[in-house]
Amino acid sequence: MKIYIILAIIAISSAAEWKYPSDEEIKSFHASCLKSFEEKRINKDTEMTSKERFEVYLCLARKIGIWSDSEGFSVDKMMIDLDKVATEARQHYDKQLLRQSIESCVDKNSEGSTPFEWAKRCFQCFLNNQTFLKFISGQKETVEDYSLDD
Repeated sequence: MKIYIILAIIAISSAAEWKYPSDEEIKSFHASCLKSFEEKRINKDTEMTSKERFEVYLCLARKIGIWSDSEGFSVDKMMIDLDKVATEARQHYDKQLLRQSIESCVDKNSEGSTPFEWAKRCFQCFLNNQTFLKFISGQKETVEDYSLDD
């Protein structure tokens, strides 16, 4: 469930009609991504690597609508969901500071990286972003919960 929160917070392409999926929809999306990944996996007897786990998370992000291979992450959608999270937690925060913090991690892939590498680079920036982590600190146990390293 912890990864769902961070994926919700890292949202993409602005669209006025975008709505974050329900918990049930997210669970269904995750199961679908995991099943699809497991079907392609060669060595099913070993534990998933961090790269393999991130592939599942990226699939989930696509299904949720918070990642687009052509647009990347959307600060607008991220802020919509962050406001929802803050309201539910009755947490007060500086929206402008948080938005600037998020924008510092979002790029337009000028390097021409693959969607996987692009998403991973942005995600790693979020993990290293103290303002962002401070905001979600009440939503997770440790930064290592989101580590991309094995």
